[in-house]
Amino acid sequence: MKKELNQAHRTVLELLKIVDEYCVREGIIYTLTGRALISLENIDFSQCYPTLSIAVEYEGFRKIADYLKKFCLENTGFSIHNYENTKQFYTCDMWFVKHSRVELDKTRKEEEFYYGTHLSITPLYYAGNTKKEWKKVNRFFKDQLLPIFFRRSVKKLPIVIWIKMLPRHIRSAFYLKKRNFVAFEENVRQLESREKSEYLFLPGTRTMFAGLNRMPDALPSKAAELTYKAFWSNVERINFYGVECFCVKDRERLVSLYSRETKQKLFAPVKSELLLAGGEEIRRVQLIQIELLTEFDRICRKYDLKYNINFGTLIGALRHKGFIPWDDDIDVTMYYKDCDKLYEIMQKELDQDKYFYRCPQTEPYHHIIFNHLEHKGTTYTKPGRDKLEHKIGVFIDIFPLYPAAPNAFIDFFHTRICRFWRTALWSTVGANSEKNPIKRFYYKKLALMGTETCRENFLKHATKFDNKKGRLKFWTSVNRSPYNVDLVRKDNFDEAVEVTFEGHQFYAPKHYEGSLEFCFSPDWKLYPNVPDRNPTHDVMVDIGDLYSYN
Repeated sequence: MKKELNQAHRTVLELLKIVDEYCVREGIIYTLTGRALISLENIDFSQCYPTLSIAVEYEGFRKIADYLKKFCLENTGFSIHNYENTKQFYTCDMWFVKHSRVELDKTRKEEEFYYGTHLSITPLYYAGNTKKEWKKVNRFFKDQLLPIFFRRSVKKLPIVIWIKMLPRHIRSAFYLKKRNFVAFEENVRQLESREKSEYLFLPGTRTMFAGLNRMPDALPSKAAELTYKAFWSNVERINFYGVECFCVKDRERLVSLYSRETKQKLFAPVKSELLLAGGEEIRRVQLIQIELLTEFDRICRKYDLKYNINFGTLIGALRHKGFIPWDDDIDVTMYYKDCDKLYEIMQKELDQDKYFYRCPQTEPYHHIIFNHLEHKGTTYTKPGRDKLEHKIGVFIDIFPLYPAAPNAFIDFFHTRICRFWRTALWSTVGANSEKNPIKRFYYKKLALMGTETCRENFLKHATKFDNKKGRLKFWTSVNRSPYNVDLVRKDNFDEAVEVTFEGHQFYAPKHYEGSLEFCFSPDWKLYPNVPDRNPTHDVMVDIGDLYSYN
């Protein structure tokens, strides 16, 4: 049964209709591709991320681009974005965007479009009139453009994970040597300057000669067979949720070019209500989180408690002067002794009708080793947390850092003990939400010990050592509990620096460069690849009228 489409889905259909009407007038043929094509007969569009993709041969692509430039000048609230006019937009695609009502500070106006809804338009580049010529273009893409999409690996991964990812590390190392951002525009223009031909090259196709996935499915010869006459021009008019548009007749053949993992991912409904809702809802959640962080900062300054904004929030402050446009949470780290003081302080300082401080003292089933400051009257939760006495609202994460062992040898054993009790504490959730039956059985057995017993044992071991050398431990990460890296230096709190985030000043770690390199690799200043710029948290959302645009 089809569900009613929300505003974001209706908006992207409006964009498709604008482009389709122009293409029909001008006799330009295109086809649905990507997510829309893969999910066309498998999943309702209302359960898909609210964006669409089309592909069109390059001559038509240029005509569409010229038309949309003029359209955007004549119609406010629309814009187009490509590698020519948008920062770190390393893709052959063009986005046609309808802006939302989100307004950012004047220094960040260029990022407002990310909160809008977009139609992605992919050019089919001319690739000659023989398979040999097509393979030459494919090889050019692999050697000159594909390396742009690779990022350096994070440092100091656990040995088991490093070995598991060894094939990816080897492949990445090969392409990273060829990565050249400066030459990106010149290389794309070489593809654009090719003469019209029968063979066409789809930049998004993953093949053995050009692709990001570890297990490529499409052979170059298979992709090359999709010529203009035999495939791309063989389209039909279909009704896509009320909008007439073009789609290739042999859809299975095009879908077969996408990797197995891509198809499996897109065949599944999107669970995150935030992802389905679109940019305005994301910004409203961000505004609530800014309010929470501002209140948290006020209390910490009043009582001389030191904290750091960290992880994605810190990247946002340094790279964007505010939220990463597609981010949906705020993370702060705090020395555990200061964190322990927060409960009593929050009881005195917080407006209890408006805010809730989630910690072991206020939540009997508190199954995690970090705390939340939440906004009451909202819902922002993941599946499996139904046992909680208090429904989770929009929150900021407060991660305590504990004293580290005196040396790396002791840390090896200390880490395994603390990890066990951390997992046992979380087991009450895993016993219900874990899909793997073996793990679910294990969690059920651990859960028999009870939440408080597990918490007491975790804290007993996590606080075992003193802190004379200024080393701390970050226990929250599932796989990485670093020892003696910049992220966990105590002087990050003792000598915290101030950075601008959404027009406010907040504390940040003194060693922010090293911290972010450890967490996100030396490439943390680079934006993720364009298709990956969307929220990642799987959450159920209800924020009522807070920061409403109506």
